[in-house]
Parts: sequence; C-alpha cells; structure tokens
Amino acid sequence: MKGVEVGTGQIYSREGCQKLCQSWGDSCAFTVRLDRYNGNLDQCRLKSLPVTGGNSGTRGINGYESAVDQTCWARANSGNYYCIDNWDVNGDHHDGTCNVLSGMSEDQCRAACDQVAACKFYVYSVDGLCALKTNPFRGRCGSTSYNTNIRRACFQVY
Repeated sequence: MKGVEVGTGQIYSREGCQKLCQSWGDSCAFTVRLDRYNGNLDQCRLKSLPVTGGNSGTRGINGYESAVDQTCWARANSGNYYCIDNWDVNGDHHDGTCNVLSGMSEDQCRAACDQVAACKFYVYSVDGLCALKTNPFRGRCGSTSYNTNIRRACFQVY
C-alpha cells in the first residue's frame, strides 16, 4: 500500500512488525512486511499516510506487489476500523457480485461488515450506498482513487 516511509526494521513476524509500528506512536499507521524469499530478509517498513501518500518519502503502490508478504494496520482510528475519507478502494464484494446495499447509515454498513465473515473492509458513499468487500486493492469492484462521492473506506483492524 502506498504511504510515506517513516522507518524500517528487520522483523520475523507480522505481530513483531505491527508492535514495532505501534511503538512509534501516531507517526506510524501501518506496516508492510516484505517477502523473505525475494531477498528482503523479513524487512518491515513502517509507514504513515496510508493510500494517499505524501509529497515526499512516498513508497509502494495501491495494488498487488509480489515482494510484499503482508500489510497490517498498527491501530484503528474509528472503533475497530482504520478509515480513510474520500477514497474508493477496489476489492471483491463479499457475495461475489459488485452490487451495493442501499439506504443504510454508516453505522449500519459497519455493523453489516462486522457480521459477514468475508468482509475485510467497507466503502460507504455520501448517498448511503454500502459495499462490503474483501481482497483490498486486488478485486474487480471499484477503483482505487480519490473520490468525493465516497464518504470513507474503512478497513478492519485485528
């Protein structure tokens, strides 16, 4: 995932990488752990400004990258989710279609995501449309881009 790199470490587990990021406080929002089999020796990249990046220090892409083993949130910023305002994020919908749920409040959309095992994130629009999604940045529904018709995209944090 795109973001500004604030630090690195050599960590052997997802949990260790996440804890290192958490120890950096609010300056680190998420981690990208590189695949050891691509010669990266379990490198853990600590990042801020997820999805949007910044003016300098931005690395990564909002899509599949073969060298990445895992991307993990360090903490939630809204309940048990990390939310980004005004961004659509592509993914597969939980039911295999690209249909959305309509007439929902954001709280109802979030509750629906919490109840569906396959839902890893949701996209909620300003007109009350709710998309329950999985496979962020890799699915066929939506387009990862800035979009003022999207109130927010919210990812579950474990």
